[in-house]
Amino acid sequence: MSHLQNKKILITRASHQTKSFSKQMESLGAKCVSLPMIAIRPIEDQSHVQKQLQDLENINWIVFTSVNTVNYFFEAIEKFNIKVHFLTDLRIATVGETTKAALEKIGYRSNFVPIEYTAKMLAKQLPIFGDERILIPQSSKANNEYVELLKDQCQEVITLPIYENYSPIYSKGEIETVLKERLDWITFFSGSAVTNFYEHLERYELELGDEKLAVIGPSTNEVLEKYGSVATIMANPYTEEGLIAAIKKI
Repeated sequence: MSHLQNKKILITRASHQTKSFSKQMESLGAKCVSLPMIAIRPIEDQSHVQKQLQDLENINWIVFTSVNTVNYFFEAIEKFNIKVHFLTDLRIATVGETTKAALEKIGYRSNFVPIEYTAKMLAKQLPIFGDERILIPQSSKANNEYVELLKDQCQEVITLPIYENYSPIYSKGEIETVLKERLDWITFFSGSAVTNFYEHLERYELELGDEKLAVIGPSTNEVLEKYGSVATIMANPYTEEGLIAAIKKI
């Protein structure tokens, strides 16, 4: 019998991203509770997106840091009828195997994946030589620390907000109901989810008990620490599979 049998795990990621993680945890005997702390939508004004996509022939690299950036980017490509396949000199970098797989699913291949699944490592390892123009589709709330590293190495880095994440608003009663589940684990897949979760706790003057906290990677952990909390585990590699493996070991 798995030691996760009947353990209750809170999933805070966006609702459209919970299925795979929930299915795998439940196969190990866990009981999953979903409380999405992020919802995602395309940015309202798409004019800048359209303009930038029409200039792809002058871009050397596109960098995708998440599955969401892949999906929203290619939705925009289709919406604005942009032709990409003929851009034979355009190269694509992806952070992580999941992002790479999402790209391959729609018929494109990644030219570069960093050995460590972080945007910072990508900025250090991307094979650029100084004259490249790099396009980075991203969330409107993206952490651009790694972008500054890239700017020191190439001609131009263009960040393109293509979608936005926002926090669903829950009532005090809804949050209390979830916390009364006597959760064993709370999982965080992004810094935004951490922020939104703790803002709810502060708004309603609620406190956690002895729940274990699991984070997907270093940037998410940094946000957690800003709220004075300590992660029990951090995924390694920084993927959904890595997080599941880490939880299984505890």
